[in-house]
Amino acid sequence: MTIPKEIQDLVDQPVETLHVELKEWIDLSDKVARAKTARHLAALANHGGGYLIVGIRDDRSLDESQHPGELSRFSQDSIAGVIDRYLAPAFQCDVFFVVPTGGSKPCVVVRVPSHGSVPICAKANGPNDEKDRPTGIRKGEHYIRVPGPKSVEIDSPELWLPLIRRCVMTDRQSLLESFGRVLNPVEAAPPPEPMSLKDWHDAVRKWYEESA
Repeated sequence: MTIPKEIQDLVDQPVETLHVELKEWIDLSDKVARAKTARHLAALANHGGGYLIVGIRDDRSLDESQHPGELSRFSQDSIAGVIDRYLAPAFQCDVFFVVPTGGSKPCVVVRVPSHGSVPICAKANGPNDEKDRPTGIRKGEHYIRVPGPKSVEIDSPELWLPLIRRCVMTDRQSLLESFGRVLNPVEAAPPPEPMSLKDWHDAVRKWYEESA
């Protein structure tokens, strides 16, 4: 599989930003890890899209000592399972296994799309902790990226505003395209009439004389 240059660059020059979350190796068979991963995926989608990179520490160093070796738990189907369990509406991520330039073991890059006309919401709680509180993600909450960078619950109008604006713009574009198809249906253009060589020559000459 050919790795797009922008994906390779994310691993070769890792920087944690609002649209990039770096994580050490995690065990996606662990329920808490799956819930936390769902929170990051929701926050990145609600931020307008981004990347979750697994295998790189916050200090930008490779976490090769903890590399699991076998990466089937990070497959596209596995990530889709996390989304299906915890988030609504569901969305499709792209997953890449990327070996850093000069490295020997691949990292995982999950490309997260932007939300659509509605924000991504948690539809299930993460597993309860010793005090019977949900861990990782809470049902009914919306998450977004904030400086830190962190994936947090949306709890203020300031955090809601850009998300709502993107939802409205997405819905507006969709409505405009739908109305456009109804009001201006595309009709197949009739095939052009065959043109003789003389007619073509006369048409070209006329065009040349008029444009000179």
